[in-house]
Amino acid sequence: MSDEYFEGVRSQAPVDGAHPEGMLPPKASLSAPKGFSPRSIHEKLLSICIPTWNRKELLKRLLERIASEATGFEGEIELCISDNGSTDGTREYLENVVAKGPFSTRFNFNSRNEGFDRNLLCAVYLATGEFIWFFGDDDLILADKEHVAAEG
Repeated sequence: MSDEYFEGVRSQAPVDGAHPEGMLPPKASLSAPKGFSPRSIHEKLLSICIPTWNRKELLKRLLERIASEATGFEGEIELCISDNGSTDGTREYLENVVAKGPFSTRFNFNSRNEGFDRNLLCAVYLATGEFIWFFGDDDLILADKEHVAAEG
């Protein structure tokens, strides 16, 4: 795109609380305060975000594998799961089993199916980690020896 296009974008009036000088704050305000650590603003190192809808058994399989592979890192990981109005007992499983497990948990329960995109965003909005790792509720994590066997 041409420089003219970007000049036009920069000169537009701010919308919805955007910075008055354009999309980004002035360079001087981008420097971190003395003693600032990016880790200090995050509750966890990793947020595992999982949107789900009516796949309790597949979600259960995924969460069991995450628990077995992340042993020793429980304090650094949070599970951020957004349920899209499931009717198969997913909510009860999350509240009664997963919430009592080794990881910090953050749940969103939509009252109806909002579609995949919105449900994924709901999971992201729950995240407080420095990094986000997305999983589908039907994803399968292979153990190290299974991964090696699959490649061999």
